[in-house]
Amino acid sequence: MKSKKPLKQLKLSVPAQETPITSFLTASGTFQDGDLLLNQKGLRLISEEKEHRPSEAKELDVQFSLEDLETIKVIGKGSGGVVQLVRHKWVGTLFALKVIQMNIQENFRKQIVQELKINQASQCSHIVVCYHSFYHNGVISLVLEYMDRGSLVDVIRQVKTILEPYLAVLCKQVCDLPFIDFEC
Repeated sequence: MKSKKPLKQLKLSVPAQETPITSFLTASGTFQDGDLLLNQKGLRLISEEKEHRPSEAKELDVQFSLEDLETIKVIGKGSGGVVQLVRHKWVGTLFALKVIQMNIQENFRKQIVQELKINQASQCSHIVVCYHSFYHNGVISLVLEYMDRGSLVDVIRQVKTILEPYLAVLCKQVCDLPFIDFEC
């Protein structure tokens, strides 16, 4: 007579209910997550307004909107969106435009909000500059400094090995980064 093995209990996990993007939109179409407000005009942090600190974007000689940018080509793709090389129509300056669709998972949305806050607060010469951020029609757009050699990962792929003196410079720059503490 065979002995019966106990049946394995099935574990059923239901994915967490995602918060719809409409929960983060105001009546005027502004994306709001905590103290972060983002719309066609740009980014504002309410906490900075309360502290009476200006929350202006990094200084540029010219203020602009998304309509002032023309796409040249796509230079990168990721799970959240694409990065395009764009040119300011009137000034000719090149930028990288990171375009993120907001029909995404909640943890990724939190990551984007974190990135926006860091970009707003960061003024370190070792980090790519984020000049402007916009929200319009379900899309967040970040106007970033264009790095013509790509990311550090791109450079490593090209050169295969980074010589020790260059690595020392990179490590020093990482150690010089200001500590930014944001609650998740």
